[in-house]
Amino acid sequence: MPRIAAADREDLVETRKSQIVDATLRLLASQSFDRTSVDAIAKEAGVSKGSVYLYFESKDAIIDELVRRYSLIRDVEKMVDSVNDISPEDALGTVVPVLWQQLVARRELIKLLLREGPARPDVSKVLFEKIVIPGNTMVADWLARHIGPERAKEIDTFVAGRLIFGMLMAFIITQELLGGKDARPIEDEKITSTITEVFLYGIMGRNGKKKKKAC
Repeated sequence: MPRIAAADREDLVETRKSQIVDATLRLLASQSFDRTSVDAIAKEAGVSKGSVYLYFESKDAIIDELVRRYSLIRDVEKMVDSVNDISPEDALGTVVPVLWQQLVARRELIKLLLREGPARPDVSKVLFEKIVIPGNTMVADWLARHIGPERAKEIDTFVAGRLIFGMLMAFIITQELLGGKDARPIEDEKITSTITEVFLYGIMGRNGKKKKKAC
């Protein structure tokens, strides 16, 4: 039997893992984790049940890999590095639309985490420890560098960093998952530009004062 080159073997392993992870996500989009059997995952992925266990020791291991693969952490790290030397206004004007598109592309995973999270605290713990907190910390550190030490003493930059993601997630949930997109369509640009504006300047706008009505 001919030997498989190491690079080809690695490609095969990666291909099989991707098949299994993607098949699991498709199944979990329409049914619960507990109802999704390894047999069903194997059938959906087009591999044998033995192949599933060859690459993953359990269903939980598949979920861990799924969360890792679809994590935004690497994207956030690259975005923070790319905007280190520009103003927060310009940086968020660039980053927020990209984050929005990245979250929209992951809406099925978000739906899964929202559904399974309350019943699976172990999954939620992995999500927070490996994704939410590191990403939140990177954004918080970036904010602290740009707003200066005095302002950083007045607010919690970690909370402020979470606010950016929180506002985006609120619209992902309401617009993309709960039917808002059909009931009350809103252009992506309007969502991201308004979130950026409100985050930077508050609801009262850049001047910080309510405009007087003309007499």
